[in-house]
Amino acid sequence: MKNSLKRKYFTLDEFREDVKLSCVSANGPVLIVSYSRKGLKQTGDGHFSPIAGYHAGEDKCLIMDVARFKYPPHWVSTE
Repeated sequence: MKNSLKRKYFTLDEFREDVKLSCVSANGPVLIVSYSRKGLKQTGDGHFSPIAGYHAGEDKCLIMDVARFKYPPHWVSTE
């Protein structure tokens, strides 16, 4: 698959590069992340949502929460 971002393990710098790649084109690839809501002081725990943006100056990702009835899109630290 062209522009596939499937990785089992990666470094933080490789993750940043994948985020940037996924944010430069409306035609993909799409980056879906699995993360713990607890780390963001949200209710629940394991969760999947797409990343829709990257702010290099602040090193933050824009997560488009799929449970938008519960949480709006939010910026989180890449680390």
